[in-house]
Amino acid sequence: MKISSNLSRADLGLNAALGIAALMGVLALPALAQAPTGIPGVLAAGAVPELVQEGFVFTEGPVGLADGSLYFVDIRVNKVHHLDASGKISVVREQSNGTNGLALTKDGDLLMAEGGGKRITKRGRDGTITTVIDNHAGTPMLAPNDLIVDSKGGIYFTDPGPRPVVAGRPT
Repeated sequence: MKISSNLSRADLGLNAALGIAALMGVLALPALAQAPTGIPGVLAAGAVPELVQEGFVFTEGPVGLADGSLYFVDIRVNKVHHLDASGKISVVREQSNGTNGLALTKDGDLLMAEGGGKRITKRGRDGTITTVIDNHAGTPMLAPNDLIVDSKGGIYFTDPGPRPVVAGRPT
């Protein structure tokens, strides 16, 4: 079966132009999704992202504080950082044992999921590190990852095990 087209060069050009315009519209969707209306409770309307500092290796686990500062980790270099409200970054913990997830208790203590340390720890306001939990019913943790604290102070975390997944290794 033969299908013939009676489209002129002008029609083909118009179709190509419409196709390019449609592609540009699709590519613009992410920009439209970031409209300057903000995200209630998260990002003020009209707020513009700002690069504070470069040079980190693998950042994770940001947790914001009421004063506008935040904690975050650089997993690969085993450090927990604090970004204060003025934009100054300081190290609050070295040798963090692969800390990934962070959360705050009601008292303002920082909880850390130490994947390499196989435990959940707490950094008190004085900087003292204590173990919250390192096993469940006598079974050691594998590699705690992320955590949250509920409104009653309950701590929930994931313990997916070491990565990469290796056949025969417990998960």
